[in-house]
Amino acid sequence: MAAEVTVLVRDESRQGGKVTLLLYAHDKSLADASATKICSAEVQVPEDGQVVTVKFTPDLDTCEQAGKKWSEMNQPSMYVAIDVQNSQLTYSQSPLFGLCPNQCGELVLKGK
Repeated sequence: MAAEVTVLVRDESRQGGKVTLLLYAHDKSLADASATKICSAEVQVPEDGQVVTVKFTPDLDTCEQAGKKWSEMNQPSMYVAIDVQNSQLTYSQSPLFGLCPNQCGELVLKGK
């Protein structure tokens, strides 16, 4: 099942810079299990505070966590994190949790 997840990214510090976004899938009922990275994107966030739209199209048919496919998970969910070590920006608030296929969320960042 191909899905689309849209993330609106902005830099509240207006510093701008490169950021690596990582889309993870996880079953919320398996709180201790490691999430599965399913997509990534390199994004240049402008200094002027404008929103950058990033569209992920993960293939949920091939996504697995703890031996279960997306369709078999009890409480499937996705979240967007950043690769902090390889990005010029960091979180203003937190990663973007609780995404489902065909949803949109906002990720607010700031300069390091």
